[in-house]
Formats: sequence, structure tokens, C-alpha cells
Amino acid sequence: MTALNQLGDLVQQLAERHGLRGFVETGCFEGDALALADSLGFSPMMSCDTCEHWVEIARQRVPTAEIAHLDSVTFLRSIVTELDCPSLFWLDAHYPQFYDRSQSDSKRTKLPLYEELCVIATRPSVQNDVVLCDDIRVISSGDNPVYWQALEGSVLGQTPGYFIERRFKLSDFRNVLAKTHESELLPIGEGIMAFYPR
Repeated sequence: MTALNQLGDLVQQLAERHGLRGFVETGCFEGDALALADSLGFSPMMSCDTCEHWVEIARQRVPTAEIAHLDSVTFLRSIVTELDCPSLFWLDAHYPQFYDRSQSDSKRTKLPLYEELCVIATRPSVQNDVVLCDDIRVISSGDNPVYWQALEGSVLGQTPGYFIERRFKLSDFRNVLAKTHESELLPIGEGIMAFYPR
């Protein structure tokens, strides 16, 4: 089973269990996750990307989605209070230079996950939302078994240094939503940190 199929099964189960209707994504790339959300009946669907090329491709692929050409933190700040339904947040806006070499390697666009979670935490009804954070294997900390498994499998040993994040521990991310959500690491794809309503 591919990671996208596993993700589709997980998203469908979470939508049913938590009554999720909205889908918010950071980092649309070619629109795979938006297409998945569309096939599962999510509405509204919102996304963003710093690369205009990927925004245009995703808009053509999923015309019912609202897709902004913005960095993820600015995008989330602009929509976080306008959502009026329980939503799934799929946070995948990191390492844009991997997809578009012209992108800067600033800390804000390199791995904005902590700031993204802080913005989502301000949402008045955040306690009803589910948050999934992709590619957790890049967080180099003692509390991240996904990183150590990837390192042992030599996946990370073959990638440039900018694919390893040393500024944070997983506990930093967990603490942002700790009052409203439980979290767990899921061995799907490159590792997902999932936040579920308490």
C-alpha cells in the first residue's frame, strides 16, 4: 500500500470519527492531497504554496479548492478564523528548495511547522480540528524515533544537510496543542505527527 493510499484511509477514518468537513493544507505541490480531499468530499478546501508554478498546477487539478500563492504562516493567519467547521489541517509546507531550487532557505520557509501550529492554536474552535504534520523524519531530536529509524536506514545519510532540522524537539510541537489535543507519531510515508481532539 502506498503512503498516499495509507493517508487516504487515515483521512477518511478521521473525517468520520471527528466530523471533519474542511480541509486546509500548507504546501500544495502538484495537488495530490487536495485531490484526495476532494475525492473524500471535503468542503471547503484551502491550500497554499510559495511556488507559483505548483499553485497553478494544483488549481488546474482541483478547481474547487482555494489555493493561495503565499507562505504558509501568512496563509494560515488569513484563513484560520474564517473556517466555520471542524477541519483537517495537513501541514506539509517545508523545504521548498527541494521542489523549486529558486526558493530561499530562510528559517521561515525551511520548516515553518512550529509557527503554523501556533497560528492554528489561536483558532476559536481548534479543539474540534485534527492536525497532521508530514515528514517528521527531518526533526533530529532524541524524542523522535522516526528520525533515528530513517538514519539507521541511511535515508538521511544520503541527503543534503538542509533536510535535517535541529532547532526543535518533537515535544516543542506537541506542547503547542497539548491543552486541546493528544498526539502520536504514525509510521506513514516519511512519518506523520497526528494531533487529535481530546
